[in-house]
Amino acid sequence: MVLPVIDIFVAAYVMRNSQDVNLVVIYQFAVYTGIPLTLLINGFLLQRIQIKRLYSLGMLLSGVAMAVMMSRGKLTLAGIGVAGVLMGMAFGLFWANRDFLALSTTSDSARNYYYGVETFFYTNTPRSRKTTVKNGAEIDGKQRRRFRCSIRGLWLFAQGQAAPSGS
Repeated sequence: MVLPVIDIFVAAYVMRNSQDVNLVVIYQFAVYTGIPLTLLINGFLLQRIQIKRLYSLGMLLSGVAMAVMMSRGKLTLAGIGVAGVLMGMAFGLFWANRDFLALSTTSDSARNYYYGVETFFYTNTPRSRKTTVKNGAEIDGKQRRRFRCSIRGLWLFAQGQAAPSGS
């Protein structure tokens, strides 16, 4: 759920800073070229690198791709292409390893609960972000502590529900 939001943000960034629709199209083409390329490479990488490292690399690579693009003074065709392929590789590593990681690290009885907790946080994170900022100004310390406590409480509740039963 997060990756399409990142993709929309980056496309808007390219459009705003270049005023050129062609660069947005090239970026999208590069992203969707990087995804299948990475899915193919991922099979070979899994023989040598642990899945949790590949999954983490996918998430880190998305940040690197955005940093590469935003650190450039002027958006060029080559810069857009490289950033797009890097972002596509990030998407590929994330999606190729996400479900396999869940299958290999959870038991059958806890897997549905794991996906439920994951979906809960994916769904409610944008809503919770709205509570952290009011009218462009940060909330006060008391409200921030309340917010953190409620998120921690939800997380602890989820962990307690996902724990295997004694029988």
